[in-house]
Amino acid sequence: MGAENSINQMIFFIASVLVSVAMAAVLINTTTGLATQVRGVGDTLAQEAESSIRIINDPSAMPYVDGHLVIYVKNTGSVALSVNGTTIVLDGLLVLNVENAIIEANASTWNPGKLVQLSCPVSLSPGDHLIKVALSAHTKDSMAFRI
Repeated sequence: MGAENSINQMIFFIASVLVSVAMAAVLINTTTGLATQVRGVGDTLAQEAESSIRIINDPSAMPYVDGHLVIYVKNTGSVALSVNGTTIVLDGLLVLNVENAIIEANASTWNPGKLVQLSCPVSLSPGDHLIKVALSAHTKDSMAFRI
């Protein structure tokens, strides 16, 4: 009887060690995946925190000539930005076919402190309007103006 009892205890001990090892492996895998996701989100937030834009037009004298509204946007952040993918919303409506130009000789990137000229083909009536310029969810600016 003594040997039988020892064998049963050894089997239960080995089973409990195997279960513990399996649980530890699951916890390590879960923790590693969570740490990787947190690092990725942190990197994205850090990059977005370094990017910033500002519409610098005079709201009382917006350039609107021949159906084109011209908007000047300054890169006020600390990183170079891409003009591609710029979204413009005027009075709640998406503006399509926007022409952009970086105001700097031979520039292909929008460096910090530099301006971009956005020419929007729109039809505006006299009165108050709201323009929003966005590069991403966190890099955007808006301005109310009057024509």
